[in-house]
Amino acid sequence: MSPWKVLALLTATNLLMSLDRTIPQLVAEPVKLEFGLSDAQLGIFIGVAFGLSYGAAGMLIGPLVDRYDRKRLLAAILAIWSGMTFLTGMAGSYLALLLTRAGLGAAEAGGNPAALSIIGDLYPPERRSSAIGLYKVGVPLGIFLASVLVGFLATDYGWRTVFLVAGLPGFVVAIVMWFAIEEPRRGTFDRLDDKGYEASAYLAALRFVLRDRSVMPLTLGLFVSVFAGASVYGFAASFLQRHHGMRLDEVGIYVGLGSAISAISPVVVGLFADRITRSGTRQLVYLLAAINGLAALAALIMLTQHAAWLVVFGLLAWQFFNMGLTTPGMAALITMTPLGMRGTVIACISVGNMLIGFGFGPFVVGLVSDAIGSPASLRISLIVVSAAGYLVSTGAFVVSGRRVKARAA
Repeated sequence: MSPWKVLALLTATNLLMSLDRTIPQLVAEPVKLEFGLSDAQLGIFIGVAFGLSYGAAGMLIGPLVDRYDRKRLLAAILAIWSGMTFLTGMAGSYLALLLTRAGLGAAEAGGNPAALSIIGDLYPPERRSSAIGLYKVGVPLGIFLASVLVGFLATDYGWRTVFLVAGLPGFVVAIVMWFAIEEPRRGTFDRLDDKGYEASAYLAALRFVLRDRSVMPLTLGLFVSVFAGASVYGFAASFLQRHHGMRLDEVGIYVGLGSAISAISPVVVGLFADRITRSGTRQLVYLLAAINGLAALAALIMLTQHAAWLVVFGLLAWQFFNMGLTTPGMAALITMTPLGMRGTVIACISVGNMLIGFGFGPFVVGLVSDAIGSPASLRISLIVVSAAGYLVSTGAFVVSGRRVKARAA
């Protein structure tokens, strides 16, 4: 199978990851009403249950990516997380919701490390950003598909039906991946001095991340940026319904429209990142800081304005910029990481993103909202938590950009 066909299949896998991960955020309000949950409990379901299991599993799966057949590993975990999505639609209690959400997080922990490691061996450094950008298109497409399913199914057939339908396609893609993809040779396009590294343990990857003066702030920035983005996305649907009186199908339309528009973001950012990478990795990190700042501005517009058109504009702009963040971040990380520990380091970053960012972002918003307890509590909580996260992450990216040495592609 050609690299482009492999990339297309990996993108489909990323779409399914995004689809299954996103649905709980969109149906948060009917789930809250059925089980009588507080905002903090809702945050635990959306974020903590997923993030903690993702982090624990990622510590085990990361080194496996550097040692074993990546496409079979990816196919197996895809089948598992699809099964967890299906079972969520059958949950009869809050505990069952948490268990299936945790199972989903544990399985998805291996998705990005395996896929990105494969991409790293399919494309040379000067083409990796655009390849990763195409792979990341799966994220907005997955959100778009989740929005469509919620819009068409949840209102008439209930939120459970969305999970049941969304869980089925993953089994088909897993079978195709198992039999159709050939495992690429590791280190095909990398410098000879990188090939001396043997597969690294997770602890060695952690030491590398913590000791490298440019990778460490880049990693911190990625963690906190995901925290800020997950804070917004975790409660965006609830915010639109509570504070602007939108129906669930209307929320699905607007979120779906934003996802469709933001689908071009990873591609545009990836192509632009490829061009500036020729001048060194430093420019790549500065690009990341700029996009992060624009995402923060768009989020503030959505959360502070009262006119419906401004709120929707802010939502669409935020989705566009937020979707473009990962492409330069992952490209810079892959380029700056020794070959033998790439899968483990990517797993380390993915664990931090999900554990610190996706896991606790919605939970903190829920805690602050419950503590405030006023009709405007969710709006205030979202503004405070997301603004703090975006400010810290942008600063960390600037520090990383100042420290990293310009590296030739």
